[in-house]
Amino acid sequence: MRRDAGGANVMPLTARRATTQALVLAPFLADADWAALQAAVQSGAEQLTLPCCEGGAYLRTSPRGLRHFAHLPNATVCETAKRETIEHLRAKAEIAWACQARGYAVTLEYPYGDWRADVYAEKEGDRRAFEVQWSAQTLAETERRHARYQRDGVRDCWFFRTLPPDYQPNGALPALALSVDADESTGIQFRRQLGADLRATEIYALGAFVGDLLTGQVRWCDHAHAHTVPDCEIVVFYTHCYRCRKAVYVYSVGNPLSACGLEIRLSADQRFKLGLDSAVRAVVHDFLATPAGQRLSISVDGRHFQCGHCGADQKDARIIELSEHVRQGLGDVVARTRQPVTFTRQLTVALPHWCYPRENNFCCNPYNS
Repeated sequence: MRRDAGGANVMPLTARRATTQALVLAPFLADADWAALQAAVQSGAEQLTLPCCEGGAYLRTSPRGLRHFAHLPNATVCETAKRETIEHLRAKAEIAWACQARGYAVTLEYPYGDWRADVYAEKEGDRRAFEVQWSAQTLAETERRHARYQRDGVRDCWFFRTLPPDYQPNGALPALALSVDADESTGIQFRRQLGADLRATEIYALGAFVGDLLTGQVRWCDHAHAHTVPDCEIVVFYTHCYRCRKAVYVYSVGNPLSACGLEIRLSADQRFKLGLDSAVRAVVHDFLATPAGQRLSISVDGRHFQCGHCGADQKDARIIELSEHVRQGLGDVVARTRQPVTFTRQLTVALPHWCYPRENNFCCNPYNS
């Protein structure tokens, strides 16, 4: 937990004026209004209290420029404050800014009945609650708090520093992982393909993501689909014909990406069938015409791989087994290429996920809670 020079814990983004009882949201104050309020508090013309415990407050600005409030020095710090860190406050501020920019009325640390939302936003009957969970929280506790929001007609969304280990993505309970970079900027983690690395994670700015969520540019989908793959991996390798025992060149394709950039993990049998798609066969034949591919001999009839010497259909099970060896770094690889491919039929598989495409090419219909 970070502390200021006087020993008080980092505190909320909201305070209440003693003179008017009006709430003050620190992130939304203009520079001149912040300076005027600070001068009034320092002169004694204005006093501030914190909604979390009604204790006295003063104004602070973090080293990174985040405006917020804090308990008066030497005051007893309430339990709410003990859970707040400057990273937590910054994340809440970014969410609040994003909601306000989309026309939502925003309240920070909003109490209602038996729950309190880190950020509450409402617009034309659309009620949203955003929770930033910087400390560990179990899935059971998250589901308990989620049920309260559901009961009161509020759509909640959770951002975790560390997701509960037993959480499975689902459209009913949105929960996403946060990331903080070296500059202390907060982002949302999305696992996608970056270049050729399927293990990489893309980071989206928290505020931008929340804005896209509010405007329907992020949706829950039960399926993923792929039609055009801009970077389809094709691996050419060889085996020996079971009939004439001469070298037979065949190939396998890697897992395609969904419309929104997620890896669609296919079985070995599914990848084998995908490789026989006429669009893939056309790409392979084009590759064989290049200088790098002229030394290969391959024939595909649309149903099976064939021996280029005796014409015998090769056994599917054997080719599938060899392709798996190649994926594991074994086998006799002759060439690798990456080519754009547009399949003759759209590939659709069950893959529950949050769909966040770059060009609104969603894998499904809009998510409705």
